[in-house]
Amino acid sequence: MFVEGQDTGTLRPLAGESSRRGEPAAADPILVDRVFRELGIERHASREVAVRSLAACRIKRLLPGNTDRGWTLFELRELSPDNNGCLRLDLQCFSLLCYAYPDLQQDEEQDHWAGATRDNIQEVVLERSRR
Repeated sequence: MFVEGQDTGTLRPLAGESSRRGEPAAADPILVDRVFRELGIERHASREVAVRSLAACRIKRLLPGNTDRGWTLFELRELSPDNNGCLRLDLQCFSLLCYAYPDLQQDEEQDHWAGATRDNIQEVVLERSRR
């Protein structure tokens, strides 16, 4: 999150700066809990809540003003499988768009998302991320 530009008073030391003692600050569980509170993330969330929270952060990066949509779609595709290896239905669309988006950067056609063309793929991604 720090790399993505989010910062709190505690996140910077946790991201790798050394403490005064010269030890990695990330080892301090008090700092970890504080960062989660500052970012509004439930520390002991279930796997489902954690995946949904991370997916919501990634989906925000698909909205206007953010340009690296191909990589973000890839990250969302990686969040799609559930414990059984099946696609989670709420993220399945991003998995399909992950394939359609780069295909349309290279070619005029793709077979992953019905109706998506080189002319409208940006709007298709934006529309799905607003849901």
